[in-house]
Amino acid sequence: MPTDQRTASWLTLGLFVVQTALLGLVVLRLRGVERELAGLRQSLAAGALRAGSAPIAIEPGDGPSKGPADAPVTIVEFSDFTCHSCSQLQPALKDALAARPAQARLVFRYFPLAPEGKPFDLARAAECARAQEKFWPAHDLLFSEATELTNLAAAVDRLATLGLDRAVLETCLAGPESGERVRREAEVGRGYGVDATPTLFFNGHRLEGAVSAEELIHAIDQAVPAPAGAKPAGS
Repeated sequence: MPTDQRTASWLTLGLFVVQTALLGLVVLRLRGVERELAGLRQSLAAGALRAGSAPIAIEPGDGPSKGPADAPVTIVEFSDFTCHSCSQLQPALKDALAARPAQARLVFRYFPLAPEGKPFDLARAAECARAQEKFWPAHDLLFSEATELTNLAAAVDRLATLGLDRAVLETCLAGPESGERVRREAEVGRGYGVDATPTLFFNGHRLEGAVSAEELIHAIDQAVPAPAGAKPAGS
């Protein structure tokens, strides 16, 4: 190969290496910015609740729940099984409820991020599992395996391993009731101003995002009603 051609080849290779390295640095920086923005959003959301934002009147509904029915704080969670932040939130929610077992009750409400397709289908599958009193095991499975569950048939295969009657499950999914309930739940959420998941309400105080267990525990403590006759702080 002539000297000029070898020189051009080396220059081309060097330019390619430099471009690849620069692209890698840009990707790493973008990921860092994304993490920083997510952290800022969580901090701002938690800060708004700590600052005592005015609660809204919200009905918990008759959805699946855990915790004592007479708990002083009701947490209403609007969530989507395909939402990464919702999945990230689940361990923190479990830890917070375990830390405040007498103070908080959690009520789950469907809010699929799409009116059809996988988000909607997994919500319907969870509702049909609820009909067989297996909602919470189905809830945990759907959140942990949502990425691998490529369609509704795959979800049915996995849910059947929880002891669900497969024939009953398939009959439920073939009917209109599960879909109608999921749509109603999403409409209720929109009526409360929900436009992203996860969105939680602690006795009407709103909190968004995959916040930590510590933030959730703080939110529970802040939402506990003051004893009757107690004077406001600073009075």
